[in-house]
Amino acid sequence: MHIDECKDGNLVFCSINWDYSLNPSYRYSKLVLIDSSCNLIKELKIEYPLFNSKIFRIFSLDSGYITLGALSLKSKPNQSQIQILSLKFKFEITKEYIINLPANIEPYWFMGTTLEKDGIVASVNLSKYPAPITGSIWLNLFIHLDWNQNSINYKFYQPGISSSMADGIDKDKISEGFIGSGSVNLKIDKNLNVIDSIESPWFFKQCGPTSLFVANWSNSLYFAVTGCQSDTQSVELYKLDSKFNIQNRARIYNGIKETCYWGESMDGLINNRIYLGGMSNINNFVEPSTFYLFAMDSSFKISWKRFFGGDAFYRLLSLKSTKSGFCYIGGEVSTQKTKNESNPFIIKLDQNGKLICSTFYKPGKTWDINVFQDYNNKLIVVCNIAVSPCQIILFSNSGCYLGTYQLQANGTNQISLAGFPSGLIYYGITANQKNFCSGSIETIN
Repeated sequence: MHIDECKDGNLVFCSINWDYSLNPSYRYSKLVLIDSSCNLIKELKIEYPLFNSKIFRIFSLDSGYITLGALSLKSKPNQSQIQILSLKFKFEITKEYIINLPANIEPYWFMGTTLEKDGIVASVNLSKYPAPITGSIWLNLFIHLDWNQNSINYKFYQPGISSSMADGIDKDKISEGFIGSGSVNLKIDKNLNVIDSIESPWFFKQCGPTSLFVANWSNSLYFAVTGCQSDTQSVELYKLDSKFNIQNRARIYNGIKETCYWGESMDGLINNRIYLGGMSNINNFVEPSTFYLFAMDSSFKISWKRFFGGDAFYRLLSLKSTKSGFCYIGGEVSTQKTKNESNPFIIKLDQNGKLICSTFYKPGKTWDINVFQDYNNKLIVVCNIAVSPCQIILFSNSGCYLGTYQLQANGTNQISLAGFPSGLIYYGITANQKNFCSGSIETIN
């Protein structure tokens, strides 16, 4: 999944979906446009008879949208192509660009940044099929697409393994981007020429996934990396200058096991506000996972923390802050009941961490009921059903009855957890006097 904000304040995102009950290797993509209240405006399903479709990135430009993804033959999954689509604002496809890859070379990770008004510069990690293979040769594919010129340019570069990409610090050279890799960081121009090469800091080489962003209100680079310590419950934060000299650093401990950070888990568009996202327990279907959002200033002082999930298997894949101070986080979710499917979700919060809206998407409809915890001492129950009466019953991990609460149909309900014990809380939801669903939430008070 990837999220981008449109000029009119709407939000566009892409997702990769599957249904194992139909075909374990079948993949299709969806493009979704929602308004600022998370209401669905338009969606487009992209699927092909002979190919799996995987759209990893979508960019909103002045003239429309550009998507970045891959196609692979269903009959020969080791044969892949890079696919770039240009679309009008109503999701009308106007142009398709295809870059053929050699056999047994597979795209593994996509990243990119918008270029001025009508173009993108992107980077794609390539590896031997099936990616990733430990010790294999990695390549980077750099791509520049110019909407107005209706042209595309691309180059291969070795070594590869980029984890993130951002505009350069030099505001007079907005076409440049940084590529963070395991060995070297490159500065490239819009013609994909390498104009600077900087040796990677030690934390690039020794740590896990890295997220990079350059704030338009600062002349610094900001990095979030995980895996630097034997304790994977922490993340290292770095503020660097243009030569990657450390200006400030901090260690954030979130208290949740198996933290994982992705290439787009850090962002900030308003002055002195940085958002950082992450998730726990990436072993899907072993136990439910939790995802979270931290807000902090430029010195990494935390303003607030918000935690979600615990009732299903979540993967936080994208984080996008807006010029008006809001922050969207999104990813994929499955449950034990629907573990053969993957469906996208979006959550919107304001500068103070207040939940504004959330939406869960399945083909043709939204999820009926979703339960998660805002660790601001609230249990959030989102009902997308019109059945009444509807209520939730809570029990502690030891089986003690904690209370019954009436739920508003077709609305978002908040239940205070003040005085509740920390740990697992089990819930059961009834609708029209019939059992509807049940689950558990891991609470921290």
